[in-house]
Formats: sequence, C-alpha cells, structure tokens
Amino acid sequence: MIWAIDALQPEGHGTLLYVLYEVLSGTSVSAIQLPQAQAQDLIEWLQPISRITIQSAGNPIRWRIRDY
Repeated sequence: MIWAIDALQPEGHGTLLYVLYEVLSGTSVSAIQLPQAQAQDLIEWLQPISRITIQSAGNPIRWRIRDY
C-alpha cells in the first residue's frame, strides 16, 4: 500500500485542504482543512490512521508514522 498527501487550495479560500489517499486505487482516506499547517497539526491528524491494520495474505501489516 502506498500513501500520499496532497495539499489543495480551494478557490476563494486562504486555507489548505490536505487529502490523504491510497495511491494505487486513488481512494481518499481522510482530509483536513487548516489555515496554517504546522508539523504537529499534521501528526495529530495522521495519528489515528497510523493504527490501521491491513490484512495481507493472512498476516497483519501496520502502517506507522516514523519520527525523523
């Protein structure tokens, strides 16, 4: 599974719309609109998603956010 985030600016708004989606299927998973995104805002938004368990060939795979 490949995840990606796009930051979009809706017309007439100064805020950004962040969309998390799965790349291969193009499925939107989550979105958040923020006036100014700080790293902590994005981490808090993605934290629950990091606990999603995906079944693959009978083995659970976990997607996690790494701290760099």
